[in-house]
Amino acid sequence: MPDLIIINKIKFPVKVALTEKEQSYGLMNCFSPTIMAFPGKKRHRSFWMKDTPMPLDLIFACDGFIVDHLEGVPYSLDHISSRHPSDLIVEFPKGVLDHFPINIGDDIDLQYSIKTMAKKYDLLLKTGSL
Repeated sequence: MPDLIIINKIKFPVKVALTEKEQSYGLMNCFSPTIMAFPGKKRHRSFWMKDTPMPLDLIFACDGFIVDHLEGVPYSLDHISSRHPSDLIVEFPKGVLDHFPINIGDDIDLQYSIKTMAKKYDLLLKTGSL
């Protein structure tokens, strides 16, 4: 089973960025239509589109609910941040969300594959966060 983002019971396969390196690299230099999730501790987070060739829709979520939906412009150095703290950000290729009834306030859930759960557990052990 792949990692999944579930919004209003709609399932999207997603690539999960767990490590700091994976999160800082994100979808830079990616030309394929990939959905990427950035889980983390609840806080105000900021993104930019440096070296990211595709336009994106960014969903900011907190405590299982969508709190903001912002757009990312290819190669922009402008910071993209929500007014709200978030514990999950999901990047979608621009236009994907236009085909689904997704709104601020909707439920959102990240379900990890067994492989990603094992990686997350290993990271927690290495950082002493477990």
